[in-house]
Amino acid sequence: MPFKEWTIDLGDARVYIWRSTDKGELVSFAVILLVCFGDEWECVTRYDCVHGFPHRDVIGKESGSVLI
Repeated sequence: MPFKEWTIDLGDARVYIWRSTDKGELVSFAVILLVCFGDEWECVTRYDCVHGFPHRDVIGKESGSVLI
């Protein structure tokens, strides 16, 4: 399975993206928003299909999953 990952720098935030394909078809992915708080990068939200379906994980005070 070809795997590709890259990061988009937004200054005090960045988007980390990875995807995996099989015979040209997308089989798994994640899009992760990271924000810099002081000297540490923390995940704020993440879109992925790790549990077998696409969903959004919200990290922090209002944590949980949202089916998309």
